[in-house]
Amino acid sequence: MSWIFKYVNSSIGKKQLMAVTGGCLLGFLLVHFVGNCTLLIPDEAARAEAFNKVADTYASLKFLLYVAEAGLVVLFGVHIVNALRTWRENRAARAAGYEVQTRVGDKSLPSFVMIYTGTFLLAWLVLHILTFKFGKGVFADIIPHDGQITLYDVVSFWFSQSWYAAIYVIAMLCLGFHLWHGVGSVFQTLGLRHPKYTPIIEFCGKCYAALIGGGNAIIVITCFLREACK
Repeated sequence: MSWIFKYVNSSIGKKQLMAVTGGCLLGFLLVHFVGNCTLLIPDEAARAEAFNKVADTYASLKFLLYVAEAGLVVLFGVHIVNALRTWRENRAARAAGYEVQTRVGDKSLPSFVMIYTGTFLLAWLVLHILTFKFGKGVFADIIPHDGQITLYDVVSFWFSQSWYAAIYVIAMLCLGFHLWHGVGSVFQTLGLRHPKYTPIIEFCGKCYAALIGGGNAIIVITCFLREACK
């Protein structure tokens, strides 16, 4: 077992764990986004039905849902812990102060702000879980559309709050920046780079980042304006 301990504490081990967990989270983000797209349905009754149907489908998994949620906690935890460990070690390894000033020119902006976008996303994730997972009828007086408070009612309420919608949009922009660099890094760290295919991978990664970050931001803005115009 000592080799496992050595691996997870090595520089390459931490980076590969970040890459693997990050790659798994890419799939989760896509599934989450597809479900959120039901919020763009024009008719409110159809929109509520479709969104709640997605939520009910997840809930029907019962025990498997708890396993999936536990798995997500592990993925996020491993990803975040190793990201912070790598950032701390990289910072400690810089010998001269001028390196801090010049490193911006050697990296893209999304790459440079990875630790900051990640930190903001962590704080937003806590808020997101509190309001949507555990906040049904707790943090606010949510008025149900059909006699019983559903997840659609909770989401509609919070997205109608200007401060919450603003934080969510900022978080999605941070997520877009994070993914802009992160998707390509997954393949690079795992050694899946090739002169012929790497440009395609990087292009697809940037499209994915724009889709997830920009798409979710558009959904929130649409929900907010829809409620504001009632």
